[in-house]
Amino acid sequence: MEPELTEALRRVFPTAAQVVLHEQLVIARWGGGKYFEDHLFAFDERGRPLIPLRPLELPELQDALRERYGGGYVTLQAS
Repeated sequence: MEPELTEALRRVFPTAAQVVLHEQLVIARWGGGKYFEDHLFAFDERGRPLIPLRPLELPELQDALRERYGGGYVTLQAS
């Protein structure tokens, strides 16, 4: 992982060992429109899920990871 992405990840999830970026297809209830939603999950060394310390920075981190690693299901080692 690039140093600038690692730094951003450490600000949001300081103890993250693994990060999962998951793209999910969502179908709107009204209108039937389809779109993709990104979900970012982080886990510590023991596999426990983490809560972001700076949730306002989370969308920027998601966008940066998506731009660098693409779509689908991406698992990254944070260390």
